[in-house]
Amino acid sequence: MILTRALYALPWMRLVLVAQALMSTKRHYDKLTPAERADLKRILAESKGRPKNVSQKDRERLRVLVANMEPGSLARDLVGLRRRR
Repeated sequence: MILTRALYALPWMRLVLVAQALMSTKRHYDKLTPAERADLKRILAESKGRPKNVSQKDRERLRVLVANMEPGSLARDLVGLRRRR
């Protein structure tokens, strides 16, 4: 598996930082209710990674969902991880 080979190529400290970043991101994702998480998954799946595939209604819903995840706080968490290095 390519991903496994890539992980072995990463120095240990980077791997730890990636794991910490994922845990921090998960904490923010968990701030959403189960219904909100389902909406987020649906919107992302339907978009297939293309912004033009998202309706105006879903864009507005996505803005609310992302705001509920407190992206500013997440950014501060991730910057803090970078500085601890």
